[in-house]
Amino acid sequence: MSRYGETVKADEKRWMIPPARQSVAQISKELSIQNAILLCFADFMDWYKSRHRHSGIKFVTPDQRHNGGAM
Repeated sequence: MSRYGETVKADEKRWMIPPARQSVAQISKELSIQNAILLCFADFMDWYKSRHRHSGIKFVTPDQRHNGGAM
């Protein structure tokens, strides 16, 4: 079971008091949407940096260019 950090707990408390006053279900839904967006963004950045070959840098990945693997 994962434990929430203090910042997550503070955010949840902030959402529960006026003027926001959201239910636990609304907060849970919002957090799950935010997590899904972050996961999609992380997957995209992994693909973009390590698997996508860019024409502007002679068809190598940014990771290859940065690490010196493409000369």
